[in-house]
Amino acid sequence: MATLSETLKELMESKGITLEKLSESTDIPKRYLEALIDGDFKNLPSAPYTRGYLLKIAKVLRLDGEELWQSFKNESPLKASGQNDKLSPNRYALPVKQSKKLFLFVIILIIVIIYLSFQWNNIFGSPKLEIINPAVSEIIVKEPTIKVSGRIDPKDKLIIDNTEVVADQTGWFEKDITLQQGPNNIIFTAKKFLGKEIKITRLVDYQP
Repeated sequence: MATLSETLKELMESKGITLEKLSESTDIPKRYLEALIDGDFKNLPSAPYTRGYLLKIAKVLRLDGEELWQSFKNESPLKASGQNDKLSPNRYALPVKQSKKLFLFVIILIIVIIYLSFQWNNIFGSPKLEIINPAVSEIIVKEPTIKVSGRIDPKDKLIIDNTEVVADQTGWFEKDITLQQGPNNIIFTAKKFLGKEIKITRLVDYQP
């Protein structure tokens, strides 16, 4: 008696059906058809899948599907299916651990973007600096010291004449400046953490 493989080969040749055409007609992967025709049964899926494939092949080749299935069982030990059976992994899918890491990274990135969108001006914008005293750009004084003061965002950095001055929680700052006789340029520099900086100059003319 002819084996299952010999029977399939003979019928396919007599009907002029190629392996490719049989794969298209039955929607069976070509590698499984090759395994059936070559008698390479160990590379076939579990029994329920193989039986379904044989029934489809029998329909195309006009055979008795159950007889074809019986021939297969006689020639090969069945590969039973069970709860441990798994579908072939998708080679394009990321492993579970990598997927979780990617998901966590995306969530963190979204949170950072939302935070930056609300804090953009505070971090990257221009600082605001208000000089209360001296209120005008030029002033004449008769005392050797002057108390400069003003307001700034307490999160910004303030430098007065190369000396950093820390504002209080409300942004208020003040500092005593010792003057030289004649014109004195007092330079106020305000700078955001990652943003721009501005400079304001006050000319104080000390005339005893």
